[in-house]
Amino acid sequence: MARKQGRNGGGLEEGGDTTGRYIVVLREEDTKASISSLRDELGISQIEVLEDVKESKSGPGGDNVFFPRLNAAVLDLDPNQFSVMGRSGSSRILAAEPERYVHALTAVPQSLLQQGMFEPMRGVSPLEMGTEPMLPPHLPVEPRREAAPPLPAGITPEYLRGYRDSVTALINDLLVRTERAVMPGAAELGVATWNEAEVTWGLQATGVIGSAFNGQGIKVAVLDTGFGPHQDFTGRNILARSFVPGQPPVDGHGHGTHCVGTACGPQRPTVMPRYGVAFGADILVGKVLNNQGSGTDGNILAGINWAISQGAHVISMSLGGVVQPNEPFSQVYEIVAQRALRQGTLIVAAAGNESDRPARTAAVARPANCPSIVAVGAMDTVYGVASFSCGGINPNGGEVNILAPGVDVYSSVPMPPFYRRLQGTSMATPHVAGIAALFAQATGLRGLLLWQALARRARPLSLPARDVGRGLVQAP
Repeated sequence: MARKQGRNGGGLEEGGDTTGRYIVVLREEDTKASISSLRDELGISQIEVLEDVKESKSGPGGDNVFFPRLNAAVLDLDPNQFSVMGRSGSSRILAAEPERYVHALTAVPQSLLQQGMFEPMRGVSPLEMGTEPMLPPHLPVEPRREAAPPLPAGITPEYLRGYRDSVTALINDLLVRTERAVMPGAAELGVATWNEAEVTWGLQATGVIGSAFNGQGIKVAVLDTGFGPHQDFTGRNILARSFVPGQPPVDGHGHGTHCVGTACGPQRPTVMPRYGVAFGADILVGKVLNNQGSGTDGNILAGINWAISQGAHVISMSLGGVVQPNEPFSQVYEIVAQRALRQGTLIVAAAGNESDRPARTAAVARPANCPSIVAVGAMDTVYGVASFSCGGINPNGGEVNILAPGVDVYSSVPMPPFYRRLQGTSMATPHVAGIAALFAQATGLRGLLLWQALARRARPLSLPARDVGRGLVQAP
């Protein structure tokens, strides 16, 4: 069964969890040999090769598409072809799965969904409609101080950084204890305890404001609903491509611009506070979700293939699909993620928002549940696990790897008022992606070594490891 084109162009109508196509990954060979094997084994006569081009007005539109950087493909097959795929001993096909739908992973109250408050409207972003409440008024900020006098003899930058890290760790620990002691239930009430007049609470909690790094020379790819336009990014090095047929890479939804803003927003935005982590990084925007916030595995694989071809050091994916208890991770995504790591690209993905704590904890979403993808959970403003954040209830890679701020996250959107507060593991993920860019700049590490450096710096939390992994992500 072939996929159905959406009524509004570029979209896919959902008649279930799967599209009717299949995603496959082959042994690592040259493109010609891989395509020949697909023709020989499955009788596929026409297949489009996704070239490593820099710009395109639309994504691949064919039913059979091959991704050369991944040695993977999305194919329009009948069930009989799928049932025999990879069965022979000489087969070059390593794994094959039905193609599924994926969605932007923003936590939206059920009441708003029922009222249709998060449905895209003509010419209006769903983020423009007030889906999230604003925080209480901010406290006044302390006046700026004059520059410090020259350093005494014998005091080096390395010494000061070590002293700063020690003091920051001590203060953060004391804050956790005092906030939990004097504000019981604050996590459930969403009470703000941070002064955000100049910098968002997420950048404070993760130590970004004290970092000497900005991501310069590092490429961060955000695969989402597209980007912008937005005035805060004028003059930035941004390369965008759409993999949604019929839709340009501009953001008709708002989710993608919010994620780009958190990962790579400016040091001095038009309207304060600062909300972006890696303000010096180069930005790659892959539109893999349509203007309704949905896409397919084929879109995602196309975006990953393109991002690697453009030299992305980090890929941020605030998207996914629901995973059931005891459901295994995707073999196709796992092999793709392993190949990305070997090519120097770290993939970071949202853990999902299906939990309803404390009554229920849902499994980490797909594809974040793959062992070779960094799964990011969401933290609230008082260092607790966000009520919606999925946890590691499945074994073999289905754990949360790291935690990041994901509640009341302020960032950019492409429609008035141009800034919004949202919540979800979608909002936590770009915090990690941006901080990974800082580590990539600071250490020169790539792929798996970059992931290990990120994990070592994480701040341990007195919370179950299945929910927080190594702890709260921290900037270098």
